[in-house]
Amino acid sequence: TASDNDDAITSSKVMFQSDGWKPIKASLDKVPIFTCGNARGVPIAYDIETKDGPYKVPFFFCDVDDAQRELEKWKAKSLEE
Repeated sequence: TASDNDDAITSSKVMFQSDGWKPIKASLDKVPIFTCGNARGVPIAYDIETKDGPYKVPFFFCDVDDAQRELEKWKAKSLEE
């Protein structure tokens, strides 16, 4: 839904600006890695629960086949909603 997409965008922006992102980015910069997204460019994400409520975290892949499988699952789930 549009609201979920907006939540994913907001969560991604918050995550990428956090201090915790810096060491993750340093690790990810060492390997070829990518994410899949929808037509608006919003990355496929999953919800995690934190003390402040749910938080969307994007999936990252280094294997094309894994990414394709996850994308197909995500598309099927999106059609169900």
